[in-house]
Amino acid sequence: MPENFAALSEKEKQKWTTYVAKDFTSQIDKNYEVIVRGAGLIGTAYGEKTFLKTLDYLKALNKKKCLKCKINWCKSCSLYKLNLNNSLIYHVIKLSKAQILQIVGDSLFNWEWSNPDGEFARSQKSAQTYWFKISKSKSKPVFYIALMCEDYAEYLLGSGKRFAYF
Repeated sequence: MPENFAALSEKEKQKWTTYVAKDFTSQIDKNYEVIVRGAGLIGTAYGEKTFLKTLDYLKALNKKKCLKCKINWCKSCSLYKLNLNNSLIYHVIKLSKAQILQIVGDSLFNWEWSNPDGEFARSQKSAQTYWFKISKSKSKPVFYIALMCEDYAEYLLGSGKRFAYF
């Protein structure tokens, strides 16, 4: 990023912003992924810090018996018969907007449309803007969250790798 960034033209600022965003994205640990889906949006965040923060929050909710899987979408339940009480990874879990706001908090989520060609998506400015609009509104959309981790998949497949996040 140049030192005189503020003095650059809008076109040059956009070029630098895109360059920095691509550089930042290439450095993210994509081994750990948190996916949020709901209200016509898909939010993704990468990195171990966000993954562990979300996992800890979901474990606390699970202890209170507040979590339910979306069984017909959840391959962990329907195909692999993994118990939600044993591990929360790879389950598709139904959450409220308030719970999602707790998770998203200060994490860096990338918001996209679940149907970018749809009429509603085309009528809005951007998915990111729409997420901020939803987060401030009093609407109560339902969201689903899934935690993905390559190390855990290898552990389940019997690679002999240790997985420490239970």
